[in-house]
Amino acid sequence: MVIKIKNSKRAFAKVFTRFIDLNKITILKSRQESNKQLMKYAGLGTQFLVAIGLGIFLGIKIDKWANFSFPLLVWLLPLLMIIGITIKIVKDTSSK
Repeated sequence: MVIKIKNSKRAFAKVFTRFIDLNKITILKSRQESNKQLMKYAGLGTQFLVAIGLGIFLGIKIDKWANFSFPLLVWLLPLLMIIGITIKIVKDTSSK
């Protein structure tokens, strides 16, 4: 009877360690997927900020070059960039 208990304990230990290993694999895969999504959204946010900054910079330079009395392109270019990047973000994040 003692031998059966030891064997059943070993069998339980084998099953339990396999279960733990499968859990570790599942957790690692879910972390990799969440990191992948995090990097995707971080990249989209970075694109958004760079586009707005570039729009402001180009607007200032073109307004100075064209000698406008009102900073027209400083307002217009970032607005167009925001619209364009928002459309791109919606397309990239929508389910396919």
